[in-house]
Amino acid sequence: MPPGTDDPRKLFILTTVGNHFSLDTPASLSRRPLDNFLDDGNEFLLAVSRHADELHFSNKLESMEGDGRVLVFFKPHPCVVSEENLHRSVLVSSMLESPISTLYQALRQVYGPVLLQDDKWSQSFDSKLQSLLTDLEVGLGSVLRHSTPKDSGKRSLSESDLSSITTPLDEFCFWADVSRSAQHSSERERAAHFTELFTTIEKDYSNLDSFSLVEVQDLIESTRETVDDVWKQNEHAAYPETRMIRLMDVIGGALGRFVQRKLNALRLWEDPYFTVREGLKGGVSVCEQWVAACERLTGQVWKRYSPHPWSGEKHRPQGLESLAQRLEEVAQVRSVCEKLQRLLSGGKQQVSAARVYQPFTGLNPIHYNPYTEPLWRAAVSQFDRLITPAEQEAAGKLKTFIIDAQDSPQQPRTAKNLDRERLSD
Repeated sequence: MPPGTDDPRKLFILTTVGNHFSLDTPASLSRRPLDNFLDDGNEFLLAVSRHADELHFSNKLESMEGDGRVLVFFKPHPCVVSEENLHRSVLVSSMLESPISTLYQALRQVYGPVLLQDDKWSQSFDSKLQSLLTDLEVGLGSVLRHSTPKDSGKRSLSESDLSSITTPLDEFCFWADVSRSAQHSSERERAAHFTELFTTIEKDYSNLDSFSLVEVQDLIESTRETVDDVWKQNEHAAYPETRMIRLMDVIGGALGRFVQRKLNALRLWEDPYFTVREGLKGGVSVCEQWVAACERLTGQVWKRYSPHPWSGEKHRPQGLESLAQRLEEVAQVRSVCEKLQRLLSGGKQQVSAARVYQPFTGLNPIHYNPYTEPLWRAAVSQFDRLITPAEQEAAGKLKTFIIDAQDSPQQPRTAKNLDRERLSD
């Protein structure tokens, strides 16, 4: 609990600030801006930033220095904040890097989808305003892609700044922007050439969710051909290697999230085994296809391309590779349980799916990331302990079956013996 206050209004503000910046708010800190915000109906804003290990409170949104993070509290209407109206009269927003970046991401991830796609709001939102909102998002994205990381407004065409490239569409839009705004004609022509090459797949990545797990494999092949053409073009200055690594990774990220969205419809532990197995198999195939394409291009094809040889190590999108491994492990868990249920049907040791899958309750294995990995490992370990008695009984049954088969005077009708019988006839 932040020291030095028993005022519930200040406690809310200071607790939120401390959690956001992972810092304790010292009791000696001058908080006049905080008092102004809470007690003055004419004061609408409180901005908190971090400089080294100190917090700075202000009633103005000043330059975003320090670590580039600002936490903003603001009022939707003039009022004195009270304990009763606190949660109706104070809005909270965080800002990262720059106001442009924050506004762009808020439109892209929050307000755009709500106002343009949600039936409730889109019907009451004027079509002209919808168009303006879309144009604003596109314009902000363009500014962001051509802004230096620590400058909120200075335009730059640096190809080395990859911070704003988080999806394949970001990369495609980057070159389209350069083709329109670069100062030199050679730069515009080069960017236009890349834009034209990317056009073959841009529409598909804009509508990725319309594909099935099987259909998207054709898109992956088209993507492989496109990035190969981009790398091998020799009409203009070469495509940068670091940028190609980033592009391969963001394509891998887009494909991985696509696979996760498709597989989220499966109930991994309740749906029929065949349904789950085929779904997981399709997801693994998508992941492995793009990983293999990247590895072959950077490890073989481009290494031997003398006009523009790949100089670094072969590249494998690690996130996609790890997701494929997780999906294979899920499939293996289902497969082991399915086989034990068939082997022990009617035996002493019954395999209850509800019991052996209990360790996975509340855990979605499709959501692979370093934070879920320890939970997944712990659940698999517990699953292994639960099925150990069943595996031991199954092993005993198989051993007895093998011994009985060896002791039987009747020769097993193997494929070779059947061939011999047909020949003797």
